[in-house]
Amino acid sequence: MAQRVRDGVSRLFRLALRRPSHAADDMDAELRFHLESRIEHLVARGMARDAAHAESFRRLAIDFKQGRARLPSRPSAGSG
Repeated sequence: MAQRVRDGVSRLFRLALRRPSHAADDMDAELRFHLESRIEHLVARGMARDAAHAESFRRLAIDFKQGRARLPSRPSAGSG
């Protein structure tokens, strides 16, 4: 438990220090983490991986295109 807390705090500092140009990458990583965690949870409870994947998308209402569309545009290379 303590290791998870340390990892979480460390991650928060890394995210806070990143430039805004990395926001889309951070969002993708965060969504991927939650999706994969939900899939593993459902598989552990006996669901087939394909079904767990579909159910995870449904439950978490993840739509990567819509999520990314809500982010501000990425700055061009050299501006951030």
